[in-house]
Amino acid sequence: MLVMKFGGASIRDAEGLRQVAAIVAREKSPRVVVLSAVYGQTNEIREFSARLANGRSDVDGFVRAVRERHERLAQGAIDDREALARALREVDARMLTLEILLYGAAYSGELTDRTFDLVQSYGERLANPLLEGALASLGVKAKGFESDRIGIATDGVHGNATADLPATAENLKRTLVPEIQKGTVPVVTGFFGSGPDGRCTTFGRNGSDYSAAVIANALDAGVLEVWKDVDGFMTADPALVPDARPIPTLSYDEAGEIAYFGSKILHPRTIEPVRPKNITVSLRNSRAPDNTATRITAQGSGRWSEMKSVSHSSELALIKVYGAGFAYTPGVVLGISRQLFDAGIGIYSVVSSQLSLSILLHSRDCEKGAALLEKAKGAVVERVELDRDVALVNVVGDGIGGIKGLPGSVFTTVANAGVSIKQISLGGSLNAINFLVSRNELERTVRGIHDRYIVKAAG
Repeated sequence: MLVMKFGGASIRDAEGLRQVAAIVAREKSPRVVVLSAVYGQTNEIREFSARLANGRSDVDGFVRAVRERHERLAQGAIDDREALARALREVDARMLTLEILLYGAAYSGELTDRTFDLVQSYGERLANPLLEGALASLGVKAKGFESDRIGIATDGVHGNATADLPATAENLKRTLVPEIQKGTVPVVTGFFGSGPDGRCTTFGRNGSDYSAAVIANALDAGVLEVWKDVDGFMTADPALVPDARPIPTLSYDEAGEIAYFGSKILHPRTIEPVRPKNITVSLRNSRAPDNTATRITAQGSGRWSEMKSVSHSSELALIKVYGAGFAYTPGVVLGISRQLFDAGIGIYSVVSSQLSLSILLHSRDCEKGAALLEKAKGAVVERVELDRDVALVNVVGDGIGGIKGLPGSVFTTVANAGVSIKQISLGGSLNAINFLVSRNELERTVRGIHDRYIVKAAG
């Protein structure tokens, strides 16, 4: 069994949609396709929906633009007239529901988490019939399925749900497996599922990779192919390091570290569902399907203590919370973390000392987080500082954190490049060393480490 997941960048235009259909059609083994929304569509829906609560909206204009975009894609990618007519009917029906939801939010002046999740899911719901039609044009017996209706079960947390793997497996045995046994190629919406109350819940930004892994787990797939518009993981970002090269093999742990801190190629949670079933993940390029992929397995390359990648992220910010009683006040770290969590703010890491906490979070949440913690000033919290000028460097390789002298050598290399380190996080994992630098020193840092430990090691 093969699960094939395609991201929005692969279907940004009719040519891309045709290419995705051709890739699926040439595969002859039993397979399930998991599809994201058309490139950028979910972000557009999210941003427009957020404006509704403020009373600034043109629902008619937005709905018209979304409908026309999907109609153009269908007309450009679906040659079979009957399949095209069917896809256009599906798009029209789903657009009508989306329009009703948007008008409801506009008239009420509010957008609940429950409604927001449902509205966001329409990016995937609209893309689904397009690929079904494109596959039908190539003679593939395909059928579209919406994931909340076939039993992709979640814990019900809106905006950042976690899949219920046993329940999902039971549900798919009933809804999806019989279709596969009949020779059908299911095309399943990514990104969302259904909570215990039956309501739509999403897996968070770019969560289709995770939902594809959930389906792979449920179906006991041998391989999960994640198709993007790049050749898998690289030893560094080619925009910063021109001589970066593809990484042929990674372990689950290595891939998870790179995805969590840095690369946007794979959703960080993708590894969770495949690990228990020992499912191979293959990162493929939909624009060059014959190119070499990055294979992710439990064992990886088997080369322990070898640096594989220098990834980075510049979409972070640091909140520093100062208070003299931190070391002696039980529950203070938990309390601060809980405040941020309850406000829907995710935390990447926390580093503590006797007098302060350094909280790393996404830059989009930094103003909200700092303002929230400012309100907590009192008995324990004395001062809150926000540092937006941070970039994280993440050095990854199985076992590198346990190599005597290597962390010190990395930091010496950074110092020799004339870079000052703002904060170090070491010891949380033997597979990664990460630290913060100023954004204007990021490129110099990444290039220096890549040249010293990857390029020269290969030579």
